[in-house]
Amino acid sequence: MPKLIRDTSGKICAAALKRYRRQLAYNLLESIKMTERGAGRMTEAGHDVESFVKKNVYVFIDYLSKYLQTNDETYKHLYIGEKLKRLYSPNLSVEQSIELKNAVTAKDKEILCHFLNDKIPAAALAFLAEQLDQIHRVVVGKAKVTSNLLLIGDCLYLDVMSFLSSAVLAAGISINPTFATSKNSLELKETLKGLAKNQFDLIFFSPFTYEFSIEYAHFLKWHHSLISRKEIQRICKNVIQQTASTIDLLADLFDCSIIVHNSINLIRENSPIKRRVKSLLTMRVRYQSRVMVNHWLAQYLNDKNISTLQHLFVLDETKYLNKWNEQELGAYYYHSDLQHPAVWGKVIADSYSKIIQMRRYLWHKKLVVCDLDNTLWEGVIGEGAVRHYHDRQNILRTLKEKGVVLAINSKNDPANIKWEGGILNDHDFVYANINWEPKVKGMNRIKEALNLKPNDYVFIDDRADEREMVNLVFPEIYCLDATLPQTWELLRLWSEFLKPQTETDRTQLYKEREERKHFLQSVTENHLEQNELFQSLNLTLKIQQAKKSDLKRVAELINRTNQFNLCGSRTSYQEVKSWSDSPYFRILVGEVSDRFGTMGIISVVVLKFTDDQTEISVYVLSCRVFGYGIEKAMLNHIKRMALETHLTYGKRIIGFYQETAQNQPCKNLYRDNSFKEENGFWSYEHKEGQVIEDPSWLIITVE
Repeated sequence: MPKLIRDTSGKICAAALKRYRRQLAYNLLESIKMTERGAGRMTEAGHDVESFVKKNVYVFIDYLSKYLQTNDETYKHLYIGEKLKRLYSPNLSVEQSIELKNAVTAKDKEILCHFLNDKIPAAALAFLAEQLDQIHRVVVGKAKVTSNLLLIGDCLYLDVMSFLSSAVLAAGISINPTFATSKNSLELKETLKGLAKNQFDLIFFSPFTYEFSIEYAHFLKWHHSLISRKEIQRICKNVIQQTASTIDLLADLFDCSIIVHNSINLIRENSPIKRRVKSLLTMRVRYQSRVMVNHWLAQYLNDKNISTLQHLFVLDETKYLNKWNEQELGAYYYHSDLQHPAVWGKVIADSYSKIIQMRRYLWHKKLVVCDLDNTLWEGVIGEGAVRHYHDRQNILRTLKEKGVVLAINSKNDPANIKWEGGILNDHDFVYANINWEPKVKGMNRIKEALNLKPNDYVFIDDRADEREMVNLVFPEIYCLDATLPQTWELLRLWSEFLKPQTETDRTQLYKEREERKHFLQSVTENHLEQNELFQSLNLTLKIQQAKKSDLKRVAELINRTNQFNLCGSRTSYQEVKSWSDSPYFRILVGEVSDRFGTMGIISVVVLKFTDDQTEISVYVLSCRVFGYGIEKAMLNHIKRMALETHLTYGKRIIGFYQETAQNQPCKNLYRDNSFKEENGFWSYEHKEGQVIEDPSWLIITVE
């Protein structure tokens, strides 16, 4: 549609919506009451329908008219976000939710178009119908996945949700939000304790925004602008103490990533003049308090991460002041009793959207496969000089340092590849598929070489056709467009959120595995027996009780292991810590090394003791040591423990196998090691004269 006709039709529709605002709002009650939330609010309102309409229905007319008049997508997103909030119900299945969305958006269109049918020109009516159809397609769009969020704070989250819902839906994600909004610290803590059993993907906590902290909100009031620095320090100390106790509780209750806002002490105000005056009057107290709490928060979260998990992160509000000034951020898009989204809410929602997408699509990936030309450098290296993308390569280097492995899949001549002037080099990649064959074949080679599942991959390429072909053959691979800034922003976020790698460098592990494989292939040609073959590796297994410093790795290995995981076990850091602290549990870890290097902790066994038996609650083994007899040696150690007469726990050993889609490699572990199958479990009791024999090629030490 030509811009002039679009603008004219939009203004005609917007004017009609404004003129008939009240009648249209009353007519829309028919679709409002179709939703659980709308019907509930109507019931609460009772006979005061006028007040209900003003608070709950005018907003839809106003957002739509502003969008049609200005063509500003912000108001379209606000309309969609508000609609999704009203349509949300945790009691509906996916199919029921889509059915409801279809019904409500169809009814909205029917009501609006029918009412305006004889009041605006046909072209304008057709334009309105087209816009409502576009909104309908977004609202009913079926998400691929759902993110469960816990949002702790004040009305900031109402603003954020207005923008966020449609943004993440465009990325195939729906949001299942839980709000904790009490400003009473004791009540808030009870709420959080009640939510401890819930599984959240992300937690967002905004302790200083707007008026969530009553004391901290003093700095936003112009009549407090003359208070002394000593008084500012006193207030900040109280606020810090309350915030610290909430962070402590969150860190204890939840293992997921917890994002905590620091502060810019933003003032919102409808009038630009009032907003500027209030900002100037309170500038000193807001700045001083901001510096105090922000300095404290950064240090506090760092200390908490060191002592527990690396799962607390600062969302730095001050970084937005590099692009926006406070006056812009504090401006309202709209203001009513229930809806008051400001520019600040839209800015924060954009950051939330990227974090949610990163957490959902990248968080558990293990391998980044990169193209080269126009991906890691600008230009085609075989056709002349290229300019390295240092920022992109820095992001990938950080990912590598934090345990993500890198590979290359590029149509190129290997002889042309040069890294001079770049950040990365050949040694940073575990595998390089560089030739002129289709990249799908290259993916197969990488898959065979690294023994990783396609759903562990991220593929970055500048060409849409290459990404499409890879996705057709490997739909599990997450493909990213190298030309989009958002791609690198998501990867940068991923690199920031990943915890520092404490185990042996994974890139080095894969290279050592290749060396090990080539070595075994070469000695196999000499027709050595298995014992001689494995003995030539100088395999050493060290078994010991997990130390406090091992607990993070224990939780990680249990959660990352799929193939050799007897019961498909999953855990949390807090649960692992409780096992470590309990006299009724023991956590055993196995570390392996050979002539090529150390493989770190590759096995975890959790034992639970009762009066008459030892139960193997968790048993996992890394796939990197499959076939070397490590699983047998670990089990033999447990058998010997049960024979030690001075121990108080039982000598009967109980093991379990719960079949999953991926743990076939360990299905026969207990059968192959003299356990007997009983009713739903496996048992072992040592018989007189029975020999417990370890693989002869293993050097085993017990500490």
